[in-house]
Amino acid sequence: MKEIVFYARGGQGAVTAAAVLVAALSLEGKYAQAFPFFGGERRGAPVKAFLRIDDKPITTRSQIYKPDCIVVLDSKLPGSMNVFDGLKQGGIAVFNSSLSPADIKTKVALAKIGAVDANQIADDIFGSMAIPFTNFAMLGAFAATTDWVGLDSIVKASYSKFTGNTAKNNEKSTHAAFKDTQVMNFDVKALPDVASPQQTVARKLKMELLLGMAVNKASTAKTGSWRTRKPLSVDMLPPCTDNCPAGIRIRDYLELVEKDRLPEALQLLLEDNPLPAITGRVCYHPCEGGCNRKNFDEPLAIHSIERFVGDYGAGPDIPAQNVTGEKDKIAVIGSGPAGLSAAYYLAKKNYSVTIFEALPVSGGMLRVGIPEYRLPGSILDREIARISKMGVEIKNNVILGKDITIDKLLKQGYKAVFIATGAHRAQMLGIPGEDAKGVVPGVSFLRDIRLGKKVKVGAKTVVNGGGNVAVDAARSALRLGAKEVVILYRRSREEMPAGEEEIAACEAEGIKIEFLTAPAEILTKAGKVTGIKCIRMKLARKDESGRRNPIPVQGSDFNIDAEMVVPAVGQSPDLTFIQGDDQITITGRGTITADSKNLKTARERVYAGGDVVTGPATVVEAIAAGKKAAVAIDSAISGQPLPETPERDVITYQDLNVEYFTKEPRQVEPELPAGKRKSAFKEVNTGPKESAVMHEAGRCFHCGACNLCEICSSLCPEGILSTNEGTGWKPDLEQCKGCGICAVECPRGAVTMVLER
Repeated sequence: MKEIVFYARGGQGAVTAAAVLVAALSLEGKYAQAFPFFGGERRGAPVKAFLRIDDKPITTRSQIYKPDCIVVLDSKLPGSMNVFDGLKQGGIAVFNSSLSPADIKTKVALAKIGAVDANQIADDIFGSMAIPFTNFAMLGAFAATTDWVGLDSIVKASYSKFTGNTAKNNEKSTHAAFKDTQVMNFDVKALPDVASPQQTVARKLKMELLLGMAVNKASTAKTGSWRTRKPLSVDMLPPCTDNCPAGIRIRDYLELVEKDRLPEALQLLLEDNPLPAITGRVCYHPCEGGCNRKNFDEPLAIHSIERFVGDYGAGPDIPAQNVTGEKDKIAVIGSGPAGLSAAYYLAKKNYSVTIFEALPVSGGMLRVGIPEYRLPGSILDREIARISKMGVEIKNNVILGKDITIDKLLKQGYKAVFIATGAHRAQMLGIPGEDAKGVVPGVSFLRDIRLGKKVKVGAKTVVNGGGNVAVDAARSALRLGAKEVVILYRRSREEMPAGEEEIAACEAEGIKIEFLTAPAEILTKAGKVTGIKCIRMKLARKDESGRRNPIPVQGSDFNIDAEMVVPAVGQSPDLTFIQGDDQITITGRGTITADSKNLKTARERVYAGGDVVTGPATVVEAIAAGKKAAVAIDSAISGQPLPETPERDVITYQDLNVEYFTKEPRQVEPELPAGKRKSAFKEVNTGPKESAVMHEAGRCFHCGACNLCEICSSLCPEGILSTNEGTGWKPDLEQCKGCGICAVECPRGAVTMVLER
């Protein structure tokens, strides 16, 4: 038997190297065993991994105290700890070092030393993230130095555990190190390995203290009868999904992305979200606010990965959802995110869906409410085309209440009508002078730009409001030629409802934001805007929104010169189409009343959802409403009860064992330089590269679900846990004593212990 100890610092580089070698050796018909040892302090501290190789089955499961070989992955470790502890005279050492074997000082007479500059190899191949990826270079050096395993076997084993660019770079590292390793042989004989009785007892005692039990069990002993509790695999709800209004299974599709299985990732994503390339760009990503990783270093850039997967859907190899045959007809009013979502899910159920859109273009607020620099029209066209290919028909320039009515639709044989007309009516400031020439509501301003109308802006434009419409209007005015743009917001920056990224982009482009400032009057001359009278505010007690209420500061009035004023203080639904329809009720907020469970209105077979029910909300909330309406409509027509969503506990950061993770920076999505943005409406975020997406997906903790990392099986003192793609996570309960090490050590909180008696 040959015994090897791998030394590294932090992370799982040594553990991964040992695990890959086990797979490589098994390909060669040898028996191998690998397991990690972290000690009391794990994060950032020295880490060991143990490996045994034999020609017959290995029954020993203790630590390795007198290795035949050491492999040192971190070039600085020999200066901070005794990596030669227990190494046999006449053994072998493999170092990550820029020194030659002759220049490396050892504390033991060795038969062979191998040395390779793995840091440099990793830096050449992996770039700025090189240092964590020296393990495959060291596997190449191990093969070159020991001759105990073949290079081809290591490469094959790597591809069984890694995919995509990661696997390719691992292969390059292994080959480069195998070629570059310097090996020096010495004329040293190995000493016989004879342990004194005292040493043997001490080792056994140390292992019993470490594991809480003796480890020299008989492999046939059915010790499960001793157990009072057993381990159970659980699948808890990750907080990213819990925070997502659409309930997107983020953890699951990120795992597919990490494995470079993009077609499968896209199909899974499309099950929960029909517009991923859109939400990847414009969603305010509440999922990232729930990400457990934010408590460790930084949350995952989920929106960036979603955008990449959504854009991947444009590839020629991804077929459109093909629904054949015909069922009942459904009418959807509005082609915004709620309407498109409802149509998509109804079409998947084989309904014949027609969308009626008042605008000459499709997309609703996605088309006319979000600037081109955030959501290019080509992206929206492509996402809508996917839905159209499912058989959904979109009729433009059809106004509800004028060209069609709900009565007519129901008489024409539509089994249900879903109202998703959004909130397109701008709210005004309610101050003197806002009827002057040069006052343009934010939603009208953005709509005219997207419809291709000729829009003039003032040299100095003032925008009032703190939401995304205000920010979008200000940035658009700048792109249309305004020399100076100012945003007035009556609260502080911390309470500004626009996304932080949008606010930062605003400031980077030179737009000034006057916080704690409210408009009092629009100044005019001959009916035209000349400026705006403002007053400073201070924050008092919190109002119903949970934000502190702004109140005027007496005597703080001041004027700002302006040629154009853009109020952007909110929108409301235009409900003129239901005038005279006494069966549909309206709330005190001016929205349609609909049941929160199924989105039914008071009128039979008429449903409503999205902004027309909630008031101005978000794209992903509208998508969720469309899906809910589709499910409810199908349930009503089919006569089946609404499906129930099972309750699942949300896994928290405290449920994780983060000692096994290493801190890694969040990938930053590339952007056009601020100086190049202001002259055109070209998309600002240029999109992530595939390598960055794979790396970012790999940062996912996979909270609450087993991803077969094998940590539990490597630490199980009984050796009765199996983890593989075929059977998943499986304990042998005939031998499990219920010690709970697997539950305690699981990084993802995916194992729990349950009482049996």
